[in-house]
Amino acid sequence: FTNVRFAGARYEERIRELCQSLIQKKNGTIALPIGAILEFEEPERLLHELLSHLELRVGEPGKLLVQGRPGKTFMAEDGRSIIRDRDTLLIRGKQDSDPRIVEVVKSTRKTVTPAGTAVFRYEAYVKGSEFRLKPGELIADASRLNFPLAVRHWQPGDRIRPLGMKSRRKVSDILTDLKLSLVEKRNTMVLVGGGEIVCIFGQRIGDDFKVT
Repeated sequence: FTNVRFAGARYEERIRELCQSLIQKKNGTIALPIGAILEFEEPERLLHELLSHLELRVGEPGKLLVQGRPGKTFMAEDGRSIIRDRDTLLIRGKQDSDPRIVEVVKSTRKTVTPAGTAVFRYEAYVKGSEFRLKPGELIADASRLNFPLAVRHWQPGDRIRPLGMKSRRKVSDILTDLKLSLVEKRNTMVLVGGGEIVCIFGQRIGDDFKVT
């Protein structure tokens, strides 16, 4: 019995070590590396332990490793979703799929969206001056905006003419070119006014709304 207890304790210790090394957390997203899990002798058992550590209950977790193309989504019992990306399993919280549309009027200075907080700042242009933008900030000509605006998740079929380009492109293609993960893509928001996409938040401004 002593040997059995020792083996059980060693197994639990090893699982804790694997959870610490394999469960990756970045910007609120949890990722499990598929390739690293498949290197183990019993990958399905390991995946089950990793999901249990995250308090996720999913029917037949082995399917997460062997079935589906990138984008395949599996639902956990608590409403969270597990998305198969190219080489990772991405775990998304229930709040990430919030479909709300947030209205923006001229007096709006800050608004909370399903993907984070958006801050709007208006400045008068002084001839010869330069606007210095921080990472994630975008600049548009306010006189070209057709209020009220709306903040929403991008949708299949959405198109925008990015700054400096002559033709319109699908938002989905732009996000792919940016090499965003599936969770980052699904969380991406756009600003819409008058039926046109003004910008992809944190990424691209529409050429029709550029500052001249």
